[in-house]
Amino acid sequence: MPRRTNHVQRIKKEHSVDEFIDALEADGCVLVEDFVSPEISRRVHTAEDQQPQEEFNETTVDVNALVRESFVSDRLFESISSHFLTLETLSWQDKQIQMDVSQPSVYSSITKSANQHSKPQCFHRADSRFHVRHIAAARYEYQPRRDASIGLFVPDFDDAQSSATIKVVPGSQLWNDQKPDFSKGVVEVELREGDALILLGSLYHSVSSSKLMMDVSNTASKRDTGFLHEVWMCSGIYRSA
Repeated sequence: MPRRTNHVQRIKKEHSVDEFIDALEADGCVLVEDFVSPEISRRVHTAEDQQPQEEFNETTVDVNALVRESFVSDRLFESISSHFLTLETLSWQDKQIQMDVSQPSVYSSITKSANQHSKPQCFHRADSRFHVRHIAAARYEYQPRRDASIGLFVPDFDDAQSSATIKVVPGSQLWNDQKPDFSKGVVEVELREGDALILLGSLYHSVSSSKLMMDVSNTASKRDTGFLHEVWMCSGIYRSA
């Protein structure tokens, strides 16, 4: 039977990389507490282009260099991405053995605005664009190309102040490619500003957002909108379709 869990593990960023890897292997996702400081979150928000463009029925803006510097180059995210996505292959050149290494690369990085209604995503696996096939398993066993991608979601608002929603199905990274059952096991992720959700491309998930509701009596919350930053890495041998 497919494995299901009913929660998403919350781990503080200062914990060891191995703890995050264990959580990802067990549940397919993990919530990182205090992934980015409030100061950096506000800097990124201020730097965003205030004229979002419509793309795939979702209000998005281009992710700028500050987002890449703050999130993609984060040491924890780099270490996790490297663990799951780096490929090493031995080959012979004449009588010399050679190690070829393929490092993870960014294939998608967008910032979604939470100030307008957007069409909810269907539950899906992000690695479908890489034509990955999945075999049912009782537990996660790492092997090269087991996962083709890994995602990072960072909000600059609290879930309590917004109807932006990320839903995941913990344990679904172990499912095969037969028709899934989403009648149970779905978890709505509770994110605070500065937190981050990291998930494997083989995990079923969905993202949607609607009108952001801020408490304007709070000076720190006096914004017209909030942003959800989304970054996806893939193994270096792939490219986005």
